[in-house]
Amino acid sequence: MTALRRSFAAPAYKTSFVLLSFLGLLLRINPTTGGICWSSISHDRCKELLSQGVTRENCCASNAAAATAYSDEDLDSGSLFFWRVLGGGVQCRPCRESCAEVKCEEGKKCVERRGRPRCVCSPECKAPRGGGPVCGTDGRSYKSLCRLKKRACKKGSHELAVAYNGHCQSSCARVRCGQGRSCLLDQNLSPHCVRCARRCPQAPSHQVAGARPVCGADGNTYKSACHLRLAACRAGRAIPVAYKGHCRQTKPNLQQSAPK
Repeated sequence: MTALRRSFAAPAYKTSFVLLSFLGLLLRINPTTGGICWSSISHDRCKELLSQGVTRENCCASNAAAATAYSDEDLDSGSLFFWRVLGGGVQCRPCRESCAEVKCEEGKKCVERRGRPRCVCSPECKAPRGGGPVCGTDGRSYKSLCRLKKRACKKGSHELAVAYNGHCQSSCARVRCGQGRSCLLDQNLSPHCVRCARRCPQAPSHQVAGARPVCGADGNTYKSACHLRLAACRAGRAIPVAYKGHCRQTKPNLQQSAPK
């Protein structure tokens, strides 16, 4: 009787083991790790991937961008390639349906276009409307300060700023710098408004860090790099450093273009 019970128990044990193994295999093949988060959406399709295996809550958190979207199904690399490159994008849904909960970065505001919220460049301009042209630090002339700020916003550049008011010039003759600034030509003969140092350290060079003589490309010896910059600022043209130390009898083998 005991042997008979063992004969029935063995197949049942094996069956349970097989079922558990099969279930584990299914879980490995189709892991429930979440969906896909996308950085933008167009016509209910997404191509620009942010992250995979995330929940909708994490993808669409309060700090998510206006264009962030989500798709419930997580895809393998092959399927992703097909839908993104050949299939016109993966079907997805936007995280935000309106501008109500959208927080745009500085210099941008949320607007609804084609039923979708978008953050567009809208910089604050303190200058009066029109405001006159300005020259940007990129060497381009802009009709107004607002135009420059909008370009900086669209390019995502934090370095683009106003070099001086008015159209960009090829010399300092027509450049009017703000208070406390002077016009200086760089090595490419492009004008810049810079703030000249009022004074340089007068202590002996061994007592001041970096205050050692330098030889300028103009053949003159300066007490320090600070003194060279001050002389250049006052002269209105750049004076490159030829080498450290006092100038030798022969002038440095560097050619400096002088403004005409």
